[in-house]
Amino acid sequence: MKRILFILIAFLCLSGQVWADPTECREPIQLARMNGYIAGAQSAAAATAFCTKGTACPGNDCSLLCEDWEGAVDCVTGSLPYCRNTWATSGTFTTQTWNYSTSPAPLQGSLSYYGDSGGTGTRITKAITESTTVYGFSAFVSGTMSTGLYSTDSAVKLLNSTTAVAIFGYTQSAAGVYKWSASCGGAAATSAGFTFTTGAVYYLNFYYKVGTGANAECQLDVYSDKGMTTQVATTGLKNSGSATANVDTVELFATNTTFDQTIHDALKLHTSTIGGQSW
Repeated sequence: MKRILFILIAFLCLSGQVWADPTECREPIQLARMNGYIAGAQSAAAATAFCTKGTACPGNDCSLLCEDWEGAVDCVTGSLPYCRNTWATSGTFTTQTWNYSTSPAPLQGSLSYYGDSGGTGTRITKAITESTTVYGFSAFVSGTMSTGLYSTDSAVKLLNSTTAVAIFGYTQSAAGVYKWSASCGGAAATSAGFTFTTGAVYYLNFYYKVGTGANAECQLDVYSDKGMTTQVATTGLKNSGSATANVDTVELFATNTTFDQTIHDALKLHTSTIGGQSW
């Protein structure tokens, strides 16, 4: 209402339709000129979007994929319009929710992806443009842990068709103690021992470059903040991997028995470095 009133007063003043004394018009005209909202500017800064489309985002660092579970695309063919991309699923989930908002979700925006595998190795996959080099960013929450088990699980896999070329995840090294790992053929690079905080959000920054024999590269850095200023673990760079295939598919929630429940959000894949995020 104020916006309409200011514009009407300014129009009448400028057109000479009211007020014998033109000085009476100065205040409404000045207020109209100073009001950024009337001029078309935002009165307050809006939250930064993470994705705008399946391969588009404000930072232009998502040329291969952007997914935040905040879109209107069917998450799986024919239903569930909460995604930026349509995904394929494999295995039988105990629970799978594409529009999850129960704490600690959402990890960004208003929705996240939640999956409970029931220990059956279930996963979701999305084809991307084939690339020799992939940089990635993802927000991730670990689920419940069976501290008596010794197993290896993945938070993110990069595939060539159905064959893994790079795996970024965690390996249990002792009861309740894990090591983050990055593998691109041969022995994985691992971080120092790490104790997960159930329900905590971890921000993964990962990298893969195809090799020609024994020189493939991969690395996983883990942060406790989306701006990537507080690093909690790193595998360091592995530059002797045996992987010789490009990446054309990303896989999430490839789990066995240790982390039956995981939440994913804010996933980007790009052909060059991805920095901290500011949503």
